[in-house]
Amino acid sequence: MMKIDERQKIIAISREGLRNSRLVQLGAKALDIVFKYAVASPLEDIVVLRTPKGDIVGFALISYAPGSFGRRLLCHGPFLACFVANIWRLRWGISSVKTPKMTMAPNIPEAIFICIDAPYRGKDWGGRLIGEIENVLKQNNVTNYFVKTEADNNQKVIDFYLKAGFKNIPTASASTNFFLYFIKNVH
Repeated sequence: MMKIDERQKIIAISREGLRNSRLVQLGAKALDIVFKYAVASPLEDIVVLRTPKGDIVGFALISYAPGSFGRRLLCHGPFLACFVANIWRLRWGISSVKTPKMTMAPNIPEAIFICIDAPYRGKDWGGRLIGEIENVLKQNNVTNYFVKTEADNNQKVIDFYLKAGFKNIPTASASTNFFLYFIKNVH
């Protein structure tokens, strides 16, 4: 099991590097819940990249069943109370929050979070993390996986995925204005 100080470092990296993520915007406690759940789940893996000295450089959260990850997290964690409260608000018209229409992602594993700590960016640590993700996937007999990223103002991330060998999935990306989907074969 991941140690508490390791989770705290991964949470800090997430909060800095994935600021626009809805989950990150829920705060450190929500992230801690997600990482605890992922560590305990047989359907998720957390890949941690370290320097030779053992310092955490970055991480990725992989889901082998990404279509049900949110639902499983909701049903098995303290997010259920938040969900019920939001349904109550919507039912009684207290909130007018509109959520984007989401489409089903490909039925293959997803690297949900991929993040490198700021001091290590631009030094090929991201490429090394992709390599580590693929090593874990190979050990689990996975032949391909996908990632998604926000469509707006995200050219650096898009360029990174393309350079790493991912291919855009046009039909999945065209079905939503919010995300771009990329797929890669594991060699």
